[in-house]
Amino acid sequence: QHISKAISQWSSAIRTALDRYNKLAAKQKNPVPVLEYSQVVLYAWLGEFELLKRSCHDILKKPWAVPSNCELAVKYFKVIRAQEEIKCLNVEIRRLHEWVNAEDAHLLATAEGTAGDEYIALEINAMYLTRQHVNNVHRHRLQQIYNLKGF
Repeated sequence: QHISKAISQWSSAIRTALDRYNKLAAKQKNPVPVLEYSQVVLYAWLGEFELLKRSCHDILKKPWAVPSNCELAVKYFKVIRAQEEIKCLNVEIRRLHEWVNAEDAHLLATAEGTAGDEYIALEINAMYLTRQHVNNVHRHRLQQIYNLKGF
């Protein structure tokens, strides 16, 4: 839903800018081609826009318009986002560990609580042993994560 909304807003902004460009293109001393929306959405870099090439402000020479700087900025913000995600994952890892421990404790307590009914106790104990084995694998992996630098 958020992506759809962002794309819709982005598309609307491009259409508005394109309408303004086309109105100004007709008023130029030297004729400037009118652009279609389908052309504009295919442009990859600012340098492909004719309007910017003819600009008196040398927009294409600005540091933020250089493709390598744009790529570097994208990578920088990806690193920042990854660091934020690591913080969230560290919280989720602790929650998973607590859940694994709680599941084992619950199944063990349930198995011990049904000692009066031998068949149910055996079935729950078998379930406990299976889940404990799986949970031990999770614990081992979680311990490897805990040992990572930065955790």
